[in-house]
Parts: sequence; C-alpha cells; structure tokens
Amino acid sequence: MNLKILTGSYETYIFTAAALLLFGAIVYWHNASFTKSSKTRPLVLFLKTLRTIAFLTIAFLSFNPSISYDKLESEKGSFLFIFDTSLSMSFLDSEGGAGRFESAADAVKNSRAVEKIAEAHNVEFSTMAGELTPAKDLGEALKTVPGGATDISAAIGALMQRSDITGALIVSDGRNTGEIPPESLAKYVKFPVFTLGTGAASSVKDTAITNVSYPKNAYLNEAAEIGADIAGNGYPGAKTVLTLKENGEVKSRTPVSFDAARRQIKVPLKPSKAGLVKYELTLAPLEGEITDQNNVFAFYINVTEHKIRILAVQNAPDADFSYLLKFFASGRDIKFSYKFLKTPNDKLLLKQADLDAGFDILILGNIDFTKLETAMLKKFESVLDAGNSSVLFTGGPDLAIPSEGPVAARFPFDMSGRSFAYEPARYRPAANNGAAAAQITKLSPIAKINSYMWNDIPELCGVNYLKNSDGSDASEVPRGSDIVLSANFICPNSRRAVDTPILAARNAPGRKSAAILGGSFWFLKAGQLFSKNSAFYDKFFSNLILWLYSKEDYRAFKIETDRANYYEGERVFVSVNARNRDFSPMANPSFTITLGRGEKSEIIKPQVSMIDAGYYEFSFTAKNSGEQEITVAADDSGGKKESMAARFIVLNSSKEMLDCTADYDCLKKISEKTGGKFYEKDNIASLAADIPKRGAERSVTITFKPFENGAVFGLILVLLCLEWAVRRYSGFE
Repeated sequence: MNLKILTGSYETYIFTAAALLLFGAIVYWHNASFTKSSKTRPLVLFLKTLRTIAFLTIAFLSFNPSISYDKLESEKGSFLFIFDTSLSMSFLDSEGGAGRFESAADAVKNSRAVEKIAEAHNVEFSTMAGELTPAKDLGEALKTVPGGATDISAAIGALMQRSDITGALIVSDGRNTGEIPPESLAKYVKFPVFTLGTGAASSVKDTAITNVSYPKNAYLNEAAEIGADIAGNGYPGAKTVLTLKENGEVKSRTPVSFDAARRQIKVPLKPSKAGLVKYELTLAPLEGEITDQNNVFAFYINVTEHKIRILAVQNAPDADFSYLLKFFASGRDIKFSYKFLKTPNDKLLLKQADLDAGFDILILGNIDFTKLETAMLKKFESVLDAGNSSVLFTGGPDLAIPSEGPVAARFPFDMSGRSFAYEPARYRPAANNGAAAAQITKLSPIAKINSYMWNDIPELCGVNYLKNSDGSDASEVPRGSDIVLSANFICPNSRRAVDTPILAARNAPGRKSAAILGGSFWFLKAGQLFSKNSAFYDKFFSNLILWLYSKEDYRAFKIETDRANYYEGERVFVSVNARNRDFSPMANPSFTITLGRGEKSEIIKPQVSMIDAGYYEFSFTAKNSGEQEITVAADDSGGKKESMAARFIVLNSSKEMLDCTADYDCLKKISEKTGGKFYEKDNIASLAADIPKRGAERSVTITFKPFENGAVFGLILVLLCLEWAVRRYSGFE
C-alpha cells in the first residue's frame, strides 16, 4: 500500500502550518468549552475525542492524499459459438423430420448452455459456410438459411488468429469440404475447441446427381450428349427418372435403375433454342431421402445456330494450306472444307457449284485473279459481290488482285495503280494501334493478345509487298483499310529497307475482309520450335477467324467470366476489356461492380488488377446457388462511361453432396487436438461445467482519493453533528 501527497512542496509547507495552527486552535477551543462544565469527565473526554477526530480528518484531507495498492483480478473470458450453416445442415436429421441445423439449434437452446456460459463469460456467435461470419446474437445466428460449403478448415484457420477467447463450440455435421484436414490446423489453436455433432453418421438413404459432364458449346438441332453421374444409397434395385429441361421446358426423360451404388447415365441432347441456354437435370426423389437438394443439377450451354463454316480455295497445295488443314482439324467448332484450282485429284478440284454452298468465311489462298478463266472469275465475283460471307485473302508468289471489279472491292485496300511483288525475305511483324488491330488482338478478355507477347515471336519468311505501276516500291499506306500488322525488311533485289503491310483488315457492315500478305506466314514449324512463344500465331489466327465470323459490331467494352458454371466456394475470375468505342484504352477507369442474384443485388469491392493497357482482372468467391449476373460499370478520367454484364450460374457444392453422412470422427479429432470435448445432442448440457471457469489473471492498481470521496466528507459531517447533538442533549453550552 502506498500513501502519496499530491500537492507541491510549497503548498505542503503552507498546508502544514495551517494545519498546526488549526490543531492548536481546536485544542484551545476544546479546553475552553469544557472548563466550567460540571458533567462527568468520561462524557467530556468522549466529546473532545469526536471533535478532535473530525478536525484532524479535515486537516489531513487538506493535503489531498491518495492511497493505492495492487490487486490480482481474473478477466471475464469470451466463449464463441460457431454454427455450421452449410447446405448439408439442411439435410434431415436421423431423429425425425427436423433438419440437422434445426435439431442442433433446439438442443443448444433446451440445454440453456448459452445462458449458463454467459454467467461467467462474454458470449459471441458466428456462422460457418465457406467462411466465418459474425452474428450479433443467438437469434441472428439461428435465422441463417443453410447454404454453401462446409469448410471447417477455414473456420479453424480463423480461430488460430484469436488469442482473446477462452473456448469455442463448433456445431456441425463434420462433413468438411475444405482441401486441408481440420485436425492438422487444430493443434495450433491456443484454447479448447468443443464440438457438437448432428446428423446421422451411417445408414443414410439418399439419391444424388454427383457430377455432370456437358459440352460448353452446342449447335442448334445438332445431336450431342450429357453424362450424369448418379449415386444411390439405401435403395438397391429401386427405379426413378432423370428429367432434362431446356429453359424450363421438359426435353427428355431417362429411366434410372439403382442396380449399383454409382453409375453414369447418358442423356441425349438436341438444342432447340440458340443463345446462352439454361439446362436442368432433375432426378425424381425416392421416399425417405435425407435430402432432395442434390437431385437437381443446373448448368448453361452456349448454343449457336451452326459451326463456323469455312471454305478454303487454294491455288495449289502448299505449306500454308498444310497449316490451315491441321489448324482447323483441331477445332470442334469449325466445319472446314477445301478445294484447289490446280490439282491432279479431280475430287478436290474447284467447281463453280462448290461456291454455291453456304459458308461463313471464304479463304482465298495465293490466287492470281488476273489469270482466272472468265467463267470462274465471274463466279468468284458473284459470290464476293453478294457479301454473304467474310473473306480472307492469303498471299504467296502467285497473288494478284485486279485494280477494279468485285474482287478489288472486297480486297481490304485500294489496289489502283499498284501490284504485288513477292520476296522470300525474313522479317518479324509488329502490331499497329488502329481500331482493327485492337479488335483482333483484344478480341475478348479471354482471347486477348497482350503487348508483351510480341517480344519473342518467330521470324517469318516470304512477303507480298506493293509496287507502283512504274516498278518502284510503293511507300504510301494503302487507303480504305486498317493495317493490323506491318513489317520492315531488306529487299534482296534493291538491298534497301521496305515498309509494308502484313495483315490488313476492313470492317464494312456484313462485308468483313482481311488479307495476309505473305507466303509461309503461318507455317514456320522450324522457327516455332525454337521460340518460347511457339503458339503465338495459332492464337492470333484464331482471333482473326473469330473476328471475321462475328456478324455484329464488336463491343470495345466487354467483360467475361472464365466459365459459365461454378460450384459454391469456387473463385469466379472476371476479365474486363476497358476500351472506348474507338478501341482506345480508357484512361484510369474507376469500376463499380454489382453482383445480382435474382431480384437482389449488392455492390462488391474486389481487388481489380491492371494486366495490360485497357485490360483488367478481378475475382470473387461464388456464393448462394442459382443464376447470377456480374455487372461492371467504368468511368474514366475523361468522363467517358461504359458498362456491361455477364451471366453465370452457381451450383450446389458437389463435395457437399458426395457423402451425406455426418463425420463425427473429424469433430472428435478437432476437440482432441485442442483439449476440448466432443458432444452429442443428448449430453450438451454439461458443456458449461467443462469449459474453463475464468479468463487470464491480471494485476490491477486500486487508487483511493479521500478528498474526492463524498463518503469521507459525509463521515466528518456525521461526527461533528453527533458531537453537537450530544453536547446539546447533555446541557453543554
């Protein structure tokens, strides 16, 4: 115990002198008051003592003293209740019609565990479905609708960060869907974790669609197939039906017999609607199933009217055509046919009727249109003039374009007064910054070609460059087109540098055209073998084909998700092409990102990263099964605004549905590693007696200041009043 005087040194002297004078005056006053008294001496002594104590106390308080001492106190601990609100907690409990979550909540409420623990602890509540979410009270936690994955590992990871908790209770079925075993993390938690198991650990009756394989793209009225993995527990030999719906309309019903616990069912698919179409497989539930939520599987398929139809007409078989044949053969979304102007194989020789077949892209390779037979030239002119397809001209030693007529009109740039010369020169193409270049290289966020990809591309060989009518090299940029790629090379004949277009494009409504001005441009396997960017030209050529195929005006601002279907808990990766209508990158755009689920929407704030000029990426976690839409609105520093949305669907977690039994062993291991205890619903009432009684001890300094305490002054007043009352009652003056 410490006694301190809180005044300064001069004040101490002054108050000491004043106190001594006051004390002397009191003594004199006492003697004077009782000199003539005839009362008994004990009474007089008592009255003098009361008065002396009162005035000495006043004198002592004038120094403003403080009394302090140290005391050990126990902190009130915090106890955390964690309720598993994942989808599996909605499954029926083994004890009747109630769900696992409902029956566990009733057990906690009936045991009055929360009230008992709250007497000695601060009580906190959280829910767990993919991540730990705080709840303000028990009522809010219990109102949560089960949904999402049971990632117990993530909850244990969050508990590892808490050092202010006395203990925790996890209420769960123990069916962990996380990648890391929870017990491997539990040993790092610094307080006991108690667990309450709910749900049947064996003999569960359930049928489920555990997985579905389906094509991402399909074609209108073209047969395809869907594979559904079906599991059945507790129903040997039972029969049910698997129904396929297209945008809510029933398309087929396939019988299913549970001759084995797991089997795959093939479901025929023949799309009747185009666009992003929603399909839904439903397995008719059987009586007594623990849940029917895993009997439905919904997904999107992008349905187009037909494959990309491409007709290639080549002057003669060569290396360029060999590349085209191999490239298109690997594309399941392309229907590729080809003919030649010169070939000994009569079946492959071009006939005029071949040009009447419907196609989306016409590739004309290394053709000298000035030397074609009149009838064939007119047929080409008729097809090109009709404008029903896009056209890709490819170069080579024989390429020649007339200066006028339908062929010249469809060529990407004006050939008046010019012709092509061919040189087997070596060069590397460089990308230009025009609108067409941006459209093709940034065709979509997924099919982007970033600027760094040009740093290490294979060297090419063979180029068609422009000559004027007098034989001189043409130096002016061709009119009427966008130059996507250009190159600088040394002309072998003149030994001087020549700048020439390599890829030109023109985007007229419904009449897109492009020209690759070089032989062996896309077929340099020897060069590609030694390049770390060996697939670069394949990707570029894919973008060029898709650009030619697109019939609608290309959107400069576009967002894409990495796929159309996700499971709950998976990351949704979103790519954004933030470009203005002229395809220039938006300047320092700020993004507002909205996630819509049915009639509800919320603004989310993920970390948006700039990958390249005008190209950004972000990601977020898929939650809450159902159809969803992500909308991105951008405002740049110049006041320009753009926005677009992308749809996707979130499916119930497949891991959550694979095994519907409770896993009590997982919960027991968590409690064992942390020094806690595992409970079932019938013995949870003992929880309050098993948890630590108090929190950590701490030293607390207690300070008492009599001068600031009203009770002290009250005591002095009582003493003085008592002395006065006794004197009056005893007959003193």
